Order: sequence, then C-alpha cells, then structure tokens
Amino acid sequence: MLQKSSRPKSNVINATGDLAIRAAQQATTTIPILAFTDDMLESKFVSSLAKPGGNTTGVSIFATELDGKRLEILIEAVPGLRRPRRSG
Repeated sequence: MLQKSSRPKSNVINATGDLAIRAAQQATTTIPILAFTDDMLESKFVSSLAKPGGNTTGVSIFATELDGKRLEILIEAVPGLRRPRRSG
C-alpha cells in the first residue's frame, strides 16, 4: 500500500500488476503512473490505449487492438508466409 512519508515526492510511479496500479491510482491523481498489466482497458485503468486520460499510462501485454500490427510484423519477418493460421 502506498503511504505518505517525509521522503521527497516522486516524479513517476512504476506499478506492475492490477493491485499495485489500483493502489497507485487511489493514492494520487497528479503523479504520473507508468503501469504494466495484462489488459489496461479490461481492467478499466485507462479509457483507451491511444488516449489513456488521467495520470495513468503504460503497457497492456494482451492488447488485442495490436493483433493486426503483430500479424503485419510476422508477415514481414517470415518471407513467403502467405496465410498464417490462428491457433486457440
């Protein structure tokens, strides 16, 4: 849990995982929060990946919005790949 102390103010908070991100968001609305979690949108930490709003931004590991870009990179990286199949 984040607590106030006599230490100097932070310039940014680095939070990994849903609990740490939520605690940071509850602790401040002014210090920027750099968050790392599975899905920033699903967890409602940000309003969108393009324009997160508020003081929280970061990385969504499972951002499905990036699937198209990942496919483009795969096709570019594997010469001759014509029709990749999705598993799962």
